[in-house]
Amino acid sequence: MGTAGRAGTGPSGPAGVRPARTALRAPDGWAGRAAGVFLRLYLEALTGHRPVQALRAVCAPDAHRQLVLDIEQQRGAPGTVRIASLRVSSPAPAVIEAVVMLHRSTRIWAMTLRLERPADAWLCTHLQSLRPGGPPSPDTH
Repeated sequence: MGTAGRAGTGPSGPAGVRPARTALRAPDGWAGRAAGVFLRLYLEALTGHRPVQALRAVCAPDAHRQLVLDIEQQRGAPGTVRIASLRVSSPAPAVIEAVVMLHRSTRIWAMTLRLERPADAWLCTHLQSLRPGGPPSPDTH
């Protein structure tokens, strides 16, 4: 990465060039960290760096079916996926709800998810993608 002191460079490298990696800075706190871990797994599956079936261990069956559908709908889309924003809340102990804005090339979409911790690991129990120009993906919760 470049530095701001050299001509033609900025914090993200040469002028007009974005870094290839997808950086996720999750909100502070345990809820943000847990949501960030799940989103990293989701992005790895979405970009083909992790098999979609590997997320079966961190998803309830309905949420995993929705995740598979979501990723299949986007397979082959050009561009790097970036997280525009992440908002998390914890409406009850051991429950996290999150809203994520993602973009890839000229497409932007929102995703809602719910993570629950019934035992010693977080489990995605709800995942829904909302895209402009089409109906929302089926609700799984």
